Amino acid sequence: MKVYIVIFILILSGCREQPYSYTKQMIFNWYNGNDSLIKTNAFKLDIYTNKGFDSIIAITGDTVYFTLKQTFDSSGIYRSCNNEMIKTHSLKDSLKTEYCKNYPPFINANVSYRGKKVYLINNKQYTVYHFIESFSNHTSYDSYFVNEGIPFCYYSFDSDSYIFCDTIKGYDLSEGDLGQLKIKLLTDTSFFARYFLQKNYPNYHRPKALYNQF
Repeated sequence: MKVYIVIFILILSGCREQPYSYTKQMIFNWYNGNDSLIKTNAFKLDIYTNKGFDSIIAITGDTVYFTLKQTFDSSGIYRSCNNEMIKTHSLKDSLKTEYCKNYPPFINANVSYRGKKVYLINNKQYTVYHFIESFSNHTSYDSYFVNEGIPFCYYSFDSDSYIFCDTIKGYDLSEGDLGQLKIKLLTDTSFFARYFLQKNYPNYHRPKALYNQF
């Protein structure tokens, strides 16, 4: 019921200027360090577009986790904070940005750009951007965005697990290409965070409590 109430409020507020139209959807599954499935439909993002902005509803189970307004351009990703659009993900430099909200793994107070890589799939080029996101001194995620504004993978070294968007609708990215992109990213020893973090911290101790959460 909570989900439908939030969607109704978004649509009602959008009608004052231009009706919201449901345009995109992303569903994330949760995997462990051996790439075995832990949980299906761990998170779902429903995206409604209005005048160049995406209004995002994040859902886990039957509960709304957060709502957010977002847009992006060639320099980075912008998100709403106290009625202002703040650049949270810069595509030009590695300076750490700060944000007013925390809803991990998707929204974190601090984000820094780490690099990009181009993958060729079915004669199409997909540019993947790597960020490090954190909301405390001891909790961080490596996030991966494709084609600037599409988040499709979040990796947690603390739990050695990740969520991946296996179902996508409304974007110029087919699930077939996304599946191949998944294989390329997860086996890329020079770009996927799991490999170089394990190499740098071979004796890293993970509290047992972290194995059951992302």
